[in-house]
Amino acid sequence: MTNFLKLTVVFVLAISICSCEGEDGSTGPAGAQGEQGAQGDQGAQGDQGAQGETGTANVIYSEWVTVFPDPTIILPIGTLDAPELTQEIKDTGVILVYGQSELTGIGIVSAIPSKTASQDYSTNIGVGSITIIVEKPVSDSVFLPRARYVIIPGGVAVSKSFSVTDYTKMSYEEIKTLFNIPE
Repeated sequence: MTNFLKLTVVFVLAISICSCEGEDGSTGPAGAQGEQGAQGDQGAQGDQGAQGETGTANVIYSEWVTVFPDPTIILPIGTLDAPELTQEIKDTGVILVYGQSELTGIGIVSAIPSKTASQDYSTNIGVGSITIIVEKPVSDSVFLPRARYVIIPGGVAVSKSFSVTDYTKMSYEEIKTLFNIPE
């Protein structure tokens, strides 16, 4: 039994000595690049997105509004509410105002400010509103009783051929067509 005991002690010592961890060696060199794998299958087509609204390049416009319900008024001063009209838009954008000659919505459209033979139309652009002032003889009726505005915020680019000053030189029909503005 003593031989068996001696042999067991030697065996335990040998295992203990061999199982000690030594210092890690340095990392070996990288292996060669493997071959490119096969191309995967094409994924399924995604669902069609919802149709977006017709774009107007962020242009804001009002409906036609009767600003002078009594065209025989002696001191015609009318106001268009424009809640989207901010100081930033006043500073960097273009604000166009148009008058319409007929209360029925069919008639001549003219840019404001404008001057007819006997009437002078001007605007006062404020934050949130546009005031239209008409200087006319007392006996005249207001020729443009309805109005609307078109606001083109700063930074809106439609094409490189247009600049801010070009919008003010365009007719109402050209602006309406360019920005897809409904009547």
